[in-house]
Amino acid sequence: MRIKGFFAVPLSAALLLLGGCATQAVLNGGPKDTEPPKIVQSEPALEATSVSNPVIRLRFDEYVTLNSPTDSIRITPAQQKAPNYQLKGKTLHITLRDSLLPNTTYHIDMQGGVIRDLNEGNHMPATSVVFSTGEGLDSCQLSGIVKDAYTLQPVANACVLLYTQQEDSCPMRDQSDFFTLTDKQGAFSFNHLPARPFRIYAVADKNFNRCFDQTDEGVAFLPDSITVIPEAKGVVDSNRRPISLLMFTEKPEKTRFLSCSSTEKGIHKFAFNIPTDTFLLQSLRDVTSGHLTERNATGDTVIAYFYDSTRNCEETFLLQHDGGTDTITLNPCGGGGKERDSIRKPLEHRENNKVEIGEKFTIRFHFPLRSADTAAFTLYEIRRKESDTLKVEKFGILRDPELPRQLQIDYPLRSRCDYLLIVADSSCVAWNGQYNDSLKLAFTVKGKKEYGQLQLSLLLPDKRDYLLQLTDTKYNIRYEQSVPAASVTGDTLRITFPHLKEGDYRLRVVADDNGNGVWDTGKYITHQEPEQVFINPKTWTIKANWTIEETIEVIFK
Repeated sequence: MRIKGFFAVPLSAALLLLGGCATQAVLNGGPKDTEPPKIVQSEPALEATSVSNPVIRLRFDEYVTLNSPTDSIRITPAQQKAPNYQLKGKTLHITLRDSLLPNTTYHIDMQGGVIRDLNEGNHMPATSVVFSTGEGLDSCQLSGIVKDAYTLQPVANACVLLYTQQEDSCPMRDQSDFFTLTDKQGAFSFNHLPARPFRIYAVADKNFNRCFDQTDEGVAFLPDSITVIPEAKGVVDSNRRPISLLMFTEKPEKTRFLSCSSTEKGIHKFAFNIPTDTFLLQSLRDVTSGHLTERNATGDTVIAYFYDSTRNCEETFLLQHDGGTDTITLNPCGGGGKERDSIRKPLEHRENNKVEIGEKFTIRFHFPLRSADTAAFTLYEIRRKESDTLKVEKFGILRDPELPRQLQIDYPLRSRCDYLLIVADSSCVAWNGQYNDSLKLAFTVKGKKEYGQLQLSLLLPDKRDYLLQLTDTKYNIRYEQSVPAASVTGDTLRITFPHLKEGDYRLRVVADDNGNGVWDTGKYITHQEPEQVFINPKTWTIKANWTIEETIEVIFK
């Protein structure tokens, strides 16, 4: 017994010690790493000269990952053969497969995020590596901004190209000698350029080939070459202004049929790249499917409504348009949505129950009308002050063949007056057999006090045709006026926008050089620049029954 007691005390103490040690053995990894990777060694050294080895080695202070180097590392002069990128331990090997050019400064730009540390994924910020194969580094610089030619807003991620060749066709067939991308503010810059003439272009490089080879790519250019010269170290030339490039997408010369779609039985939409004046659809079968057409507001979409086809099956059609002919196959009475109901179905409609001053009351039906019995329309004028309702004895119903789904009331509507239009049952019959239920349509004409007014005095640079546009803050046109040169009698043009809806507006002035009433893009092949645009930097907030007066100097840059 004494032997057991003798060993019991030390054993208990040992267990307590073990338990105490277990509770204190907590491992701690230390603070989280938030530092980005850093280059600690470069071969060749940064800004080295007389370099002949085409392999660049960049050693980092930690293990890193490489993310999309082909898209995120830019090397100038541009490489015809794609460089090889390989990580070995903490070192990135960049092998240039093109032969190094003599007496040339090379620039390797790594965008932020192409290098990240292995564990935490911290991004190395944008970094550049510069070296020269000659005895010195080129020191010329070039900077500028790319803007949209119509909105004058910055264009981000535009590819800016520099060519040492002077031929106009270079961007259409060759990759550039030097290139860079614009930032979010549309700005770009080149450093370490040789002192020589360049042609400069910017493209919305959709296929990432550093060329202007697609007609739907935006393009900007200067018509003449520019010569960059070295600047004295630490001295800034105050007379040198950043280059401004205005990007536009050329209007196609030829109409092209794009697609045909349908979201409802018997209604098919034909989309074109530009508006088409000609639209003829002819069935190649013995029976031609009857149809009516209308165009959207921009004219590049034609909607065909088929109404009397005797065959609910696919047919082949010959489609004629401004650009030529196409052959398409579709089911005239088919399409997306539900099958047509064989029982009577009311003809759907919508109307503008609050009419703008100077506009007509309009009813828009869902399908083109075959007939409308105007004798079945009754119009009443409701006079609130007199608490009286007056029947309008004489008014007209207007139908536009270009808008076959639409009816308009032809009557001099009075502002701040209420009206009631009664349409008898089945008086409007559509080509697909649908007809209306009896309708009671109440509407009001707005009063002048519900609008704002903008009075402008424009100081114009010269006598020419102008196009004045009031846009919203997203540069969509809300109001527009053409000003012919003959009406510009002095250097100041006074113009009034009398009936403006409440909202925020900006002014855009277009130098309408050809007087066609629209803004025209440029044309690269003939070096035709887009028509000049001025956008007033100020935004006006228009409120009801307010008048704003403003004097603006129009300066085209």
